[in-house]
Amino acid sequence: FTTQQTTVATEGQTAVSVDASYTDGFVDVYLNGVRLITGVDYTETNASTITLASGATAGDEIQTVSWKELGALLKQTGRIIESLIPMQKCALLAPQDAEAHSNLGTH
Repeated sequence: FTTQQTTVATEGQTAVSVDASYTDGFVDVYLNGVRLITGVDYTETNASTITLASGATAGDEIQTVSWKELGALLKQTGRIIESLIPMQKCALLAPQDAEAHSNLGTH
C-alpha cells in the first residue's frame, strides 16, 4: 500500500489513476516537481482519478500524495511521530474538517 505515486505520462494524457485512492481535498499533485493548483491545473475527478486541465507531454512525471491516507497508514503501523506531518498537512488543507483535527487531537 502506498499513499504517493509517480506516473510517467504519455503524450496528451489528462486522466491519472491514483492507485492508493485519496480523499477529496487531501491530495497534492505535482508535475515534474511543481505543485499543481486544485481546480486550476487539475480536478479531483473521483477517489482514484485526477484530471489534468491540459494534456501532459510524453515523459512528464506526475506525482500524487494522498495526505489523509498517509497519516492514517503511519498511525496504524505505530509510526505516531511520523504520522503528525501528514495529519498537520490535512488540517492545513481543510481547516473545517473535524476528522483532520481529531486525528491531531486538536478538536
